[in-house]
Amino acid sequence: MKMARKDAKKKKKEGYFVAPDSLPIDKQIEKAFIKQNMEDDNGYPKYIVASGNSVAGAQTAAKIQATETAKLTFAGTISTNVAALIENNIANDQLTRE
Repeated sequence: MKMARKDAKKKKKEGYFVAPDSLPIDKQIEKAFIKQNMEDDNGYPKYIVASGNSVAGAQTAAKIQATETAKLTFAGTISTNVAALIENNIANDQLTRE
């Protein structure tokens, strides 16, 4: 994908690098784009995507902080989706003819 290559080029200029024995950054971004846009049979997103950024004195500490930030974002997204489904079901139950 052209967008993935363009984004990968931008990331490389910003100083991002790929760990040894892993996919090139453009392939990783392309796979991420594909998964973000996948839908199930009902048209709902197949995957929930979350990301996090962090700055720390050591790379490992920054990675752990970014992962935790992504987990919090992910949990917030799930709770919002569940709350919306519950409210929708309650509203549908209350709007019967009876």
